[in-house]
Amino acid sequence: MEVKSLRFFLSLKQSMVKKEGCPFCYIGAVKFPHFERFGVGSLEQYVVDRTDHYVAKVDPLPVTREGHILIFPNHHGIYNFASLNHHAELGKLLYRLEAKFGQGVVLEHGDTGEGTHSIQSVRHSHYHVLFGLDRVDYITYMQDMLNGGLDGITHPYLVVEAPFMSHTLNLEASGVDPNTPYLFASQNGTGLYVPDPNNLMPSMFAQRSAHRFVSGEEMSWKQLDKNDDWAKESIIRLLDFINKCEHEK
Repeated sequence: MEVKSLRFFLSLKQSMVKKEGCPFCYIGAVKFPHFERFGVGSLEQYVVDRTDHYVAKVDPLPVTREGHILIFPNHHGIYNFASLNHHAELGKLLYRLEAKFGQGVVLEHGDTGEGTHSIQSVRHSHYHVLFGLDRVDYITYMQDMLNGGLDGITHPYLVVEAPFMSHTLNLEASGVDPNTPYLFASQNGTGLYVPDPNNLMPSMFAQRSAHRFVSGEEMSWKQLDKNDDWAKESIIRLLDFINKCEHEK
């Protein structure tokens, strides 16, 4: 059996697997009490779109008001999109989202297993799509961050082409190794591939960089309940985007 066909078969085989307590297997499994505290309900559970295999929901601490979406498979047990297929399905999903909200920046920390690396905060394959940055050369900014601009450590990377609507197709075309942790970012046909075989990439590197660019500080969704300023800002951004989604409907 060819490798591509085998990967597709394995992804289908995993389609009913879910893990108790996983916030993507069971949306709402991780609670953010500040939403209730400020009287707005569980905003972080809002689903923007879905397909047979994937869900697109809002991020609990959005980088931008224009939209910050998490896309993830509706099954557990696979830790990066380089191990997945469904090219056409993912391409159509991103096309629908960009038709509504404009060009997106895609960011993924791809892990390789439960508890084996630091790169991924939630051990369930997912990637981020940030809207509202279409007038920004975000790939050049990320290169600055990788050249020591975020944490003082240089992380070697490759600039690659990322011409496809499907994130998995861009990963495949760029030669991303699904057996090695990685960071992959793409915008407007250009991508950054950062292999991390020695587990040196810090958790949430991409999201910390994005929050620093937009908000001037490295916000963390893990600290939302302890920081009222971040909580209030997340509510403002989520409400703006959710209202936009409802208007589109």
